[in-house]
Amino acid sequence: MNGHISKEGITKDLEAMADAGIGAALMFDVASDFTKGDVAFGTEEYYNLLDHAANEAKRLGMEFGIHNCNGWSSSGGPWVTPEHSMKKVVFSETRVKGSGKQTITLQPLEENEEWQMTFAVFALPVTSKEIIKLKNFRKLTGNLGTGLPITLTNETNNGVGAFAFKDIVYLNDKLNGENLEWEVPEGEWLIVRLGATSTGAKNHPARDGGMGLEVDKLSRESFDVFWDGFMEKVVQKMGKKAGKTFKFVEIDSFEQGIQNWTQDILKEFKKRRGYDPAPYLPALAGIIVENRDITERFLWDYRRTISDLLVENYDQYMEEKLEAYGINFVLESYHAQADNLARGGRADIPMGEFWVNKHRDHELYTDVPRMKATCKFVASVAHTYNKP
Repeated sequence: MNGHISKEGITKDLEAMADAGIGAALMFDVASDFTKGDVAFGTEEYYNLLDHAANEAKRLGMEFGIHNCNGWSSSGGPWVTPEHSMKKVVFSETRVKGSGKQTITLQPLEENEEWQMTFAVFALPVTSKEIIKLKNFRKLTGNLGTGLPITLTNETNNGVGAFAFKDIVYLNDKLNGENLEWEVPEGEWLIVRLGATSTGAKNHPARDGGMGLEVDKLSRESFDVFWDGFMEKVVQKMGKKAGKTFKFVEIDSFEQGIQNWTQDILKEFKKRRGYDPAPYLPALAGIIVENRDITERFLWDYRRTISDLLVENYDQYMEEKLEAYGINFVLESYHAQADNLARGGRADIPMGEFWVNKHRDHELYTDVPRMKATCKFVASVAHTYNKP
């Protein structure tokens, strides 16, 4: 708790656990409301005390493991730079009238953590057309909420408010910084700029020196950056105890909100879904392409791709990293923007949580039924994937 760590305290804790018949200890390093202790996160002293805990666990015949970063959600730290953080799709809209060559200054994109990029610019003819955005498009694009909705809303199957593929003019090659150099056709046009920025999510409840941006869950390249900043150092410190006394590493419940962009998502989409997403990209800004049915089907495929990438490049990759050292992966596979049953199947040990001594008038326990339900869900994960 907040840097209050000592060899004596570690020894007393583990001895008391061993006396009570507890066979393993999972260590979380978190912030707290009381004063700071003397041990700063990530220092040589800090890693030496982790090693002491593992040595004491070995002496007592126990197993020892840790959460994969500071806090309990989810995987982040100050060494994760914005380009490797969780990302979301953002867009801006600019109206222009033709005709003739124009230099158009586009409306800026939202920018978090001093990082953003543009990946598509297109124009829509709006002279006589009312733009009707897809209802709940932020949820349908994976930019709001959690989970992986399976069904389509199918408000209507017609093309009211929709733009045909042939009417959408793509302008990526006309972009020069913040400006667009375009020979504008006659009429009124809506120019949509699609881009991405960091979500700004940080691991919590982390303490000074341990808090930073959450890693991009859809990218193995980014996860390597996260791993090298902490977990690789821990594993190296454990030496021969890795895979023996130092037996497991955990990712706790996912409490970091949405992510619906990563650098290679369009390439991965084409590989996994079997068609080019480029003509459908206006849907990420809520624009109806062809008709609502086609647009929603694309967005379901997009959300499915997000889920696949999170499962494979976050959960599965963590399992692979740990397996190389003989270390078990423990996972609370719920609340993420993904197929959480599949997530749990990547763990060596699926894990749930429950609460005792509930004070129902306390604000922390307003959602007790949901918390209790995680154990039944995780039991289903374990049964489905034949896990302990």
